[in-house]
Amino acid sequence: MIPIGAGHLDVVVESFNLLNHRNVSLLNTTFGSESQPAGGCGSPIGATTPRRLQFSLDYEF
Repeated sequence: MIPIGAGHLDVVVESFNLLNHRNVSLLNTTFGSESQPAGGCGSPIGATTPRRLQFSLDYEF
């Protein structure tokens, strides 16, 4: 909080997935034919968004 004139300025920084871990959002659920499993069954095929930072300035008076 930085006082400026009759109000103050707020500086805000938000982070999402800061350590950039892979967050799986979709798995391959295709088992294959009959009793033979497919090679990629159960492997991840989709991931959520990577690291993201968000900055904002708010002036309150």
